[in-house]
Amino acid sequence: MDIKHLNCFLQVAEHQNFTKAARLLSITQSAVSYQISALEKELGFKLFARTPHVVRFTAQGRHFYYGIRDMMGFYANLVRQAQELEAGTTGELSIGILGHAGGDFLPKLLRGFRERHPQISLNVSQFDMVGLNSALEAGDIDVGLTLAISFGHRPDFETRRIQGEPLAILVAEDHPLAGKAEPSFADLQGYPIVDVAREGAAPAKVFIAKACARQGFTPNVVQWVNDFDTLFLLVEAGVGLAVLPRYRAETHGNTRIKVTNLSGEDSTVDVILAWKREVVNPALPVFLEELDRMGHAG
Repeated sequence: MDIKHLNCFLQVAEHQNFTKAARLLSITQSAVSYQISALEKELGFKLFARTPHVVRFTAQGRHFYYGIRDMMGFYANLVRQAQELEAGTTGELSIGILGHAGGDFLPKLLRGFRERHPQISLNVSQFDMVGLNSALEAGDIDVGLTLAISFGHRPDFETRRIQGEPLAILVAEDHPLAGKAEPSFADLQGYPIVDVAREGAAPAKVFIAKACARQGFTPNVVQWVNDFDTLFLLVEAGVGLAVLPRYRAETHGNTRIKVTNLSGEDSTVDVILAWKREVVNPALPVFLEELDRMGHAG
């Protein structure tokens, strides 16, 4: 028994006519008769009572018809849904985001995507740097919006640059750099720095170290902390200044801390989308097409 046999049976059953069924199936009447006979032989009972001019259900055939009709409708629906999933026109896409990196870019992208692809559900979750990288590695999310300096180079991932994110320095209100309008990495020389010591944050630390090295000095990190609240406390206390992406610096909520964008060389970092090369949700290419439509092609 296969789909062809069942489709043939449904056509004969619905039209009660072998000739019309043959025409609709684009096969010969003898082929229809053969398929019905083969199906009856496999089932072990007659489906139709045949006369030269009339085809009628047997009691078994009528019972079989209603069940097969529903089953074939369910099968056709499953095939359609699977084809839509393959085409990326339905399904769901899981997106991880790094705080408010990228500013208003992501809200605009999500709004446009939902308007044009309402059948694709978007699941958005917020992570810190380490958590987002882990979620991407584990396949818990399909794509992540993150910073290039926190993601590093990963040959098993594709990335696409979205825009630049300003770096900022955080200093106490009485710090010598608090009044400087356009500080650069060169201005940090000699000042104590506090930083977050988190597993997985090495690429960001390397970026800052290299930026300082290009200005001829090594950053003077006087204390490592485990969380940002402690970092902000130490900045306010005058223990040291901090260097953070602007979106993260703005979360301190402390009027006694001055936040100023860095200027000059290495003053911005790239905001990127990242996803695994070999494990691609069919909805992801559709998402990337929307990205291209917005003008963020690479």
